[in-house]
Amino acid sequence: MLVTDGDRFHERAIRYAEFKTATGILGVKPTNLVFLGFPDGKLSSENQTKLQASLQSQIDLYRPDIVIYPHPRDTNPDHAAVGRATDAVLDSEHINVLEYTYLVHYRLVYPRPRKFAPHLYLLPPTNLTKFDKEWLKFPLSPDIENTKEKAILTYHSQFRSPELNGLMHSFIRQNELLAVPQS
Repeated sequence: MLVTDGDRFHERAIRYAEFKTATGILGVKPTNLVFLGFPDGKLSSENQTKLQASLQSQIDLYRPDIVIYPHPRDTNPDHAAVGRATDAVLDSEHINVLEYTYLVHYRLVYPRPRKFAPHLYLLPPTNLTKFDKEWLKFPLSPDIENTKEKAILTYHSQFRSPELNGLMHSFIRQNELLAVPQS
């Protein structure tokens, strides 16, 4: 699911195409993609009830056993807004699903180093470990690592920024990292 329209810098078509290509590499059928279309870069000022209702409708429609969503303490305001809204939906409905969060942006301390270092592992920021029940590290096979790298590298629009270039490359690691939220 893509929550925002990616149009903050007038790149909606590019960002949607990158998303479709990356998810295709990961084996997701185009018919399973969901685009909610909220304004990019403005989720924290959006009507949170509307955002929660949109997320709730997707959960009701798909009835997932597992929900993986952005960490509410991600320092990207849109990611954090989606994380908080998803927390609110899952808490208010007492939906019985396994919940995991992922982190993309966290100050300048995550992930480290911010460069292509596929021989390293993703590790959680120390000061976030107190907010979650636990952090799970999932080792990736070489084939999965290669598939993940191909998917990440499809986001050409993100690599134009030197800051995002390093950030995107730093997720090409030997593991995935997910947090289990506090109950």
